[in-house]
Amino acid sequence: MPHTGSRGCALAALRLDQILITARVDDLATPRKTLRSRQESASYCASIQSRQDPRPFLTRLRTHLAASLLEQGPQGSFVMLNRCCLHGKLPGAAIESHMSSITPEVVTVICDHGDVLNPWQWCDADDDVVADFLAATVQGLIESGGWIHPEARIVARDGDLHIECPADEGTPLIRVPAAAMLPVTRARWNSGNSELSILGLDDWPEGADLPLLITQVGLHNACGKLPRLVATHPSASQTLSAEIIDAVRVLRPTFRTRTMSPTDVFWATRTFRLPAFAGEAQPVVLPVLDTLNHHPLGAVGQWHGGSFTVSVSRPTGTTECFLDYGHQRDALETALVYGFADTTTSIAHCGPLDVEVPGLAVVRILDQGRTPTGDLLPLRAERSGDVWSLNRFTFTSMDPSADLFAATGMPMRWCEEIYTALVGGYLAILDDLNSQLISAPPNPAVDVLLTATRHLRSVVTSSAR
Repeated sequence: MPHTGSRGCALAALRLDQILITARVDDLATPRKTLRSRQESASYCASIQSRQDPRPFLTRLRTHLAASLLEQGPQGSFVMLNRCCLHGKLPGAAIESHMSSITPEVVTVICDHGDVLNPWQWCDADDDVVADFLAATVQGLIESGGWIHPEARIVARDGDLHIECPADEGTPLIRVPAAAMLPVTRARWNSGNSELSILGLDDWPEGADLPLLITQVGLHNACGKLPRLVATHPSASQTLSAEIIDAVRVLRPTFRTRTMSPTDVFWATRTFRLPAFAGEAQPVVLPVLDTLNHHPLGAVGQWHGGSFTVSVSRPTGTTECFLDYGHQRDALETALVYGFADTTTSIAHCGPLDVEVPGLAVVRILDQGRTPTGDLLPLRAERSGDVWSLNRFTFTSMDPSADLFAATGMPMRWCEEIYTALVGGYLAILDDLNSQLISAPPNPAVDVLLTATRHLRSVVTSSAR
């Protein structure tokens, strides 16, 4: 679904609970003056976005966007969306420069996409607003050349999203073409913690689908995603104590060392690095596909021919489909990256650790186990005198002593002694973190970390038997 880049850059901020209005730049400071000249009422504006209008929301958005551009011309701005998501603002000079090439032909490009036949057939939501945005998302995906299995259903309950499909395992489930991928890091976002809001689109690439981006913002705001993330995600929580943060850093030294807004954390949980634009790998959101929950036995996505495809995978024995988010993360890493502790994993990655094995060696585990993009590196060992340095180490339910033997060439009985020492050192660090968490005031983010540390302990102790 190619779009002309110039017409989209006038969009500025996306907010909840705004009625559909069209504003001139000079009027933005006084919202009471920003209704259209024909004085559309709030009830009329709300009805535009209700089920009374059978057109999918994305079509309605494009139609009103085009009407606004024609009415206001290159000197004007628009403020669009329904009670669910949009309030636009940019300095007049920016609007003039970005909208100067708006023509009736460009408006035709915005509007001329047709309707996907009943996109609500893929949606099972407990909220009409969420259902509208899900239908618009499906519409945008299919208009872009994407595909979703006809028996699939996107299920929304209390703001949580997942996909169910009864089709056979391995059957194609979703295909997302590059035209539907959204380079969210190319937009400027607000730093608040109540809702997603676009502040600017100066770097928004030509060909990226702006209306579909707006739809995703509306969907996530309608689901209350950002407030929930701030409350529960260890990397976004504003209530974790300095002592807990320091205790986590003993295991994961980079935890919260880079300043990230809640919006930054949110998009980091939903993006894939793919060469969707100009062949350059960059973080992109994959609409529809990003509603798949994670399971280590879930589907593995495939990038081929400019599209990302996943197949049906139901490892829990229900109709819910899952995606393996990749990178072989343990429970603590999924907690810090995604905001949930994956208790289905059977691995625990050791943090930086020095242990001395009397009569054998000092073994040093370094924090050098991943590439800059997060891929797990092979285990490597180097010896300097009596000190063996390993770039990383992973406790598993298999025989980790064999990994030490393969990396160091030491006799197996020495590797077993070293492994026992590593288990003791790692559990001591875990216990210190766990005691900090238990003594902390009740907090959803603390609960996520507690679940992670307890699962890590279970993995490590079972591997040591």
